[in-house]
Amino acid sequence: MKPNTITGAVLAASLLLGAVASGSVYAIADLVVDRGLPIINLNNAAGIARSNISWTGFEAQWFTGDTFYMPETRAGQPWTIDTIRIWSPAMLVSESQLKDHYSSISLYADLYDATGVTPFTQRSQGNIISGNQSDNSSITFTKVTYADASNSDYQSSGGQVYQLWQVDFTNLNWVVSPSQWIQFGVDATGPDMWYTHASNAALSGSTQQDADGAFTYIDRTNLLTMFDCDSAPGSGTSAFCSWNKSSDLNVQVFATPAPGSLALALIGLFGLSAARRGRA
Repeated sequence: MKPNTITGAVLAASLLLGAVASGSVYAIADLVVDRGLPIINLNNAAGIARSNISWTGFEAQWFTGDTFYMPETRAGQPWTIDTIRIWSPAMLVSESQLKDHYSSISLYADLYDATGVTPFTQRSQGNIISGNQSDNSSITFTKVTYADASNSDYQSSGGQVYQLWQVDFTNLNWVVSPSQWIQFGVDATGPDMWYTHASNAALSGSTQQDADGAFTYIDRTNLLTMFDCDSAPGSGTSAFCSWNKSSDLNVQVFATPAPGSLALALIGLFGLSAARRGRA
């Protein structure tokens, strides 16, 4: 006797739905926002065409942030943001321990608020411990170089050479609607100020999705946006934004359609497959 393919498909879909709801099945997160590191016009050798810079808060009260845009999804379902990735020239190439410079790190992110009156939400936090690790397994530090011909490190305008560190904030499980602007910022405490890598989109030679030529200063005391900072000369913003061109913080975002939507889509696929087998 032939098996009941429709009943089998429904049962399989039901089991899959339960697995997704319980978190035992995960979709692979896709790169949905790509504003990665520049690959050309790097460091002081590029002269006035230099593409790379890093920004820190001025005084002890501020840290830097920026925005990105969550694209539309095929069926209009929400996104689940899994990972937000940034980079930092965190310490000199002659040094070995992040913990000597920073004691903890935090990611703050929310839907973009043009009024600047909604405090940022802390999405991830961890202490920095020996071995250049975090005590939060969902925060990872990876030493990297630029993807240019020389695998360059970061050079400050004064000529000092710094290690580049990629910071991944994973397992965020943050559900957001598509077609939304998101604001984010990264702050680290410790003896040194935290610098977040940025670049000029036109000179970077790499995908610079959602670059608008500005970043943000965030007030550490109340987690409110201070102002958007266009670093181009004559922009009218603070001297703390000063450079010879505009820039955006580099960021990559990995996300999947929200779990409920994924499960319903898979059930639909099982149902379609069963119907085709029944007709055959």
